Amino acid sequence: MKPFLPKQHGAWAMLIVPFIIGTFIGNPSLIHIPFFLSWLFIYMATYMGLTSLRIKKNDKFIKWALIYSVIGIPLALITTLMNLNIVYFLVAMLPFFCINVYYAKTNNERALLNDFAAIVIFSIGGLAAYFAGTNTINTTSIIATLATFLFFFTCTLYVKTMIREKSNTMYRWYSWGGHSLVIILFVAFGYNLIALAFLFSLARAVYMYGKVASPMKVGIIEIVNSTYFTLIVIFALI
Repeated sequence: MKPFLPKQHGAWAMLIVPFIIGTFIGNPSLIHIPFFLSWLFIYMATYMGLTSLRIKKNDKFIKWALIYSVIGIPLALITTLMNLNIVYFLVAMLPFFCINVYYAKTNNERALLNDFAAIVIFSIGGLAAYFAGTNTINTTSIIATLATFLFFFTCTLYVKTMIREKSNTMYRWYSWGGHSLVIILFVAFGYNLIALAFLFSLARAVYMYGKVASPMKVGIIEIVNSTYFTLIVIFALI
């Protein structure tokens, strides 16, 4: 039986990047193995579940949601038994997950608020990965969480200018202005290396605007950008 996987490249980056950053700027340990695997399988289960809410012929999505849940939930329980405080991060995610459910049921998953809620969830996941290894939340973890949130939110604005909102000039200013403001803020508070992590994002947002690019090309650029961002942030905060 061939696995049925989500095809959203941006969501895969949101899933992996915050977790990697949280793990490596903290204290990589054994708990991160079941934690990451549970994070992966529960993401795939929720993706299938949310998709089933907006598609009539949804038997395949329900089946794979159950399969991934059967794998992910025991791994999540193992992670929780290793550190019971992880539950608090799950509770923090729930209100934002409810927003995702609402937009899935109304078949409006491209709404900016839905993207915002998903990015918050993935950013909390990165914070949880840091906490799992260190058992603490401090300035380093908060800066990392804020950086990953702002990175993916500005990426969302950029992608909209390239695909679904490419005719909407307001999104150009939201994208360019958002990227610029983030860099200015991090420099102003003395986090110059974190600001550097956003330079590639700003450059590609300006350079690519108005150019014809396939979703595949946009996705490849975002993989390069996400890798660059991850390495710089880890180097800045480790």
